[in-house]
Amino acid sequence: MTKRSVLLDEASKQMKALKTIGHWRSIAVMISAIGIMLTYTGFASRQVNIIAAVPGIILLILSALSAMVMTIGIRSGRMNVEKILAAAEAAAN
Repeated sequence: MTKRSVLLDEASKQMKALKTIGHWRSIAVMISAIGIMLTYTGFASRQVNIIAAVPGIILLILSALSAMVMTIGIRSGRMNVEKILAAAEAAAN
């Protein structure tokens, strides 16, 4: 295998991994929406429902942080793939 084909294979694998991370990020965003609903349910009634509010806040914070970390990872991964593709282009010349 040539250096170019190895680099293109690596870029392909990383793009597949980034797509998987994107799916997990979508799941984290959905879970944070559930956390928002639980928090709203806990605070919307006349009496504060701690049983719904506290887990909702925890779920919201953890899933939102997870989504942010995944977003940063996806951004860095895309930049890495661009560098790999540039190196593959340079190897072709």
